[in-house]
Amino acid sequence: MATYNKQLKLSNIDNYLNQIDKSTGPYTIVKFKCRAANCYMKNGSKKNLIKAIELYNDAQNILSKYRGAQDPRTLNVVLFIIKCEKKLEEIKKERKSDDS
Repeated sequence: MATYNKQLKLSNIDNYLNQIDKSTGPYTIVKFKCRAANCYMKNGSKKNLIKAIELYNDAQNILSKYRGAQDPRTLNVVLFIIKCEKKLEEIKKERKSDDS
């Protein structure tokens, strides 16, 4: 039996997110978006961190709507947003110091 590579990579994130359609449940959408955002965050480039923040914000909005703003899952996504923003700030600082 053939084995398949189940690793999510930058090259196949768009196809992964295309699985979301009208019949997909909200928690499944959150799972897809968080997994894709995590992949973007691990890459660490400025463009990918911005995409990760957008996906995490979408997931946070969905969780806030269905579970509330103080739910642990929602707060966990907020922590990932903060983590991405800190990485983005570090990249911006490095670029400013390189330009100086």
